[in-house]
Amino acid sequence: MASRGNPGGLIAVITSAMYLASGKHEIKIKIALDEDDFSYEECMSFICGFYPNVEFYKNRREPTLGAIINGLAKDEIADVYLPLTDRMLIQTVDWDDIIATASMHFYNALLWWNMPQSCIMPILTKKWYEASGQIFTEYFPFWFDDTWLAEINCFVHGNSGHAIPAALYRKPGGKTKRFHDIQFWMEFFISQRANRKLHAEKIAEKLRIPPADTANAIVNMKTRDGWWAQNWQIFEKEFGDPSPRSEDYCIAASAAALLLSGLKLSDELLHRISGGHGE
Repeated sequence: MASRGNPGGLIAVITSAMYLASGKHEIKIKIALDEDDFSYEECMSFICGFYPNVEFYKNRREPTLGAIINGLAKDEIADVYLPLTDRMLIQTVDWDDIIATASMHFYNALLWWNMPQSCIMPILTKKWYEASGQIFTEYFPFWFDDTWLAEINCFVHGNSGHAIPAALYRKPGGKTKRFHDIQFWMEFFISQRANRKLHAEKIAEKLRIPPADTANAIVNMKTRDGWWAQNWQIFEKEFGDPSPRSEDYCIAASAAALLLSGLKLSDELLHRISGGHGE
């Protein structure tokens, strides 16, 4: 998981996870911190004193959440991969055993935590992760990656995945960091549906899954597209980040804008967009 400016929340998330675990499975927690965030010194000392299975990594802030999570998962061999946030508390006793059992039954599909809110967090089995090659896409500075994965699973299986009987609670309220220009990001997300379908076809081929009936799923996707177009202001009002757009946000937005306009990013242009950050 990634955390910024919320050491208290991070402690609560890790404590709930470890306290409610069954003890039957090895659990490794990797946390990405930004190198310019100095609010975690006491937090790191506290957590590592109790939980030697927790590792911290401090780096320059990435433009997208997906790049952070993919970096943590890279070269990490595990049976299951669980991206979380520092505002989500595990609520179910023996959650790890529940996930282990579910991942054996649904090894070639996405699993989801049971969450009362609309926000959802995915659970990726080893086979899915290896076939996909990533946890999240690396386009978005906030949100959208869960819906991206749900659509991919729809193209593979005809449904968004399987919810497990293990619950997450997301603390309500608060603004979302780097939440700017929601209407633009919704448009960008919709524009990439063909790429999600292509990725899904590659995943299905690697997992040897026959083509699924996706007619109803596509209707649901387009219905959501229309709802977004009519209600994006609601999200902007509730979650919009009042702080100025950061340089790392602008890097992600510039890259997405170029893709949205149909331009092909050359290696030189990509270097110019991202290479000068922080210099």
